[in-house]
Amino acid sequence: MNEINSTITSPLIADGKLLVYENNGTHVRMLKATNAAYQDLGRAKTDAMGCSSPAIANGRLLVRQKDKLVCFDLRPAN
Repeated sequence: MNEINSTITSPLIADGKLLVYENNGTHVRMLKATNAAYQDLGRAKTDAMGCSSPAIANGRLLVRQKDKLVCFDLRPAN
């Protein structure tokens, strides 16, 4: 497992998944939101600002980067 450094942001929970920034916003990790066991669902590079919190709307993750707002489509492919 990669070493993880925490950041000062609010975690996000949606659709039974917890999304948290890692390493000052360079990555976001998705975990299954359960108290039964730790289940890592994935990790993606976002280059987000570590001081901002992510937002989610209609299956899309919105993150603030240094000079722009970016959107990641989290909806399952059809």
